[in-house]
Amino acid sequence: MKKLLAILLTLVMALTAIPVMAEDNVTVMLDGNVIDCKNAQGVEVPPILVNGTTYLPVRAIANALSLEVTWDDATKSVFINGVSVLAKKSDVINIFINGGKFIAKDANGNVVNPILKDGTTYLPVRAIGEAFDKEVAWDGATKTVTLTTKEAPVIIATVLNKDKAYVVINKETGKALTATDHNTLEYTSPKDGEVSQVFRFIPAPTDGYFFVQSFLTGQNFDVSGHSVEAGGEIITWEATGAENQMFTVKDIEGGALIYSASSSLPMQATDTNTIQSSLTRAAIQLWEIKEVAVPENVELPQTGAYRTLSIGSQVLSDMNGLTLTVSEDSANQKWTIADAGNGEVFITNLATGMNLDVNGQSLNAGDPIITWYAGTDPNQRWVLVEQDNGTFLIRSVHSSLYLTISENNSLIQTYQNSSMKQGWTITATN
Repeated sequence: MKKLLAILLTLVMALTAIPVMAEDNVTVMLDGNVIDCKNAQGVEVPPILVNGTTYLPVRAIANALSLEVTWDDATKSVFINGVSVLAKKSDVINIFINGGKFIAKDANGNVVNPILKDGTTYLPVRAIGEAFDKEVAWDGATKTVTLTTKEAPVIIATVLNKDKAYVVINKETGKALTATDHNTLEYTSPKDGEVSQVFRFIPAPTDGYFFVQSFLTGQNFDVSGHSVEAGGEIITWEATGAENQMFTVKDIEGGALIYSASSSLPMQATDTNTIQSSLTRAAIQLWEIKEVAVPENVELPQTGAYRTLSIGSQVLSDMNGLTLTVSEDSANQKWTIADAGNGEVFITNLATGMNLDVNGQSLNAGDPIITWYAGTDPNQRWVLVEQDNGTFLIRSVHSSLYLTISENNSLIQTYQNSSMKQGWTITATN
């Protein structure tokens, strides 16, 4: 109890250390028109001042742009212009725009978390401008924030075809992205017919995003370790369908920017590898995506990055509760298997965004397996153990017990045995 009180006191002190006050006299203008900042109930919510920085209400700006805003209390997420299956339970507020996660940063590239005050989510003025792709100006004399629509970049994603092949050439160096057999994404001088330099862009579940797949290895571009920090390495990795393998492409003057969905940061070349970096629109961040001939005699895996998990004809489905049913090719039956390090994986349902989870972190044989909000705890980590017949045992990292169908057809964990109800077939699917 004393420890709990100490933690609560520390939290209270931390919160009260951040002075937040209303900025009643601040005027917000969008493309020459004054915005009335109001919440979902139509009540006025003025900008706030936090440590000398002006924060604007996110919903008010989105509504002024005629964008739909939805709040999900379970995952503490704000969805703007469409709900995303990528939302996961978090200790901080998540913001998703057009299905992609938005990560706010200050002028130095540091992550800035949204602030929730009186039921309203706020972001700093600079982050608001970035989120909605607006030029931002501040007039201290009149206390006016001006948001101006930029000349909109052309999203070239719509012209990229999953059945065609492309090379990706850096505009500053003239070198092409090159897949290797040791996962590093290098860039070398372009060479006609070099299969290691040829990629395809496969539409991801989130509109406007792609999996970028190598014709040489069949692996996808991947933000190593799910990093959201500038400097995080871009590699190639086995297709998982996870957010850190989704990228979007925007055409700007001088070339194309390739952004990671998980970090909202653009790809950049270095002397030896490829990283994500703070947005500068420098030539080293710009790319030419050039169509080339599809390599001959190359067999690629399925275009999707999903798996079905089945025992016999029974396919594992998440209908907001696990069930085994016949195959229906529905999103509820599709799972991503994402690398968690140390030979461990997360198994996440495409439709619900939930992870396979040992209920209550149980260590007991016979206890149920459920799906739960995605986290990183050991009870959501699994090891795939391939057997001689090509099926897999799925072992919990937390309990060291195995995923099994029980006598009443529910999903439980238990000791390894010779039962066919522990041998899972894992099949790639679109």
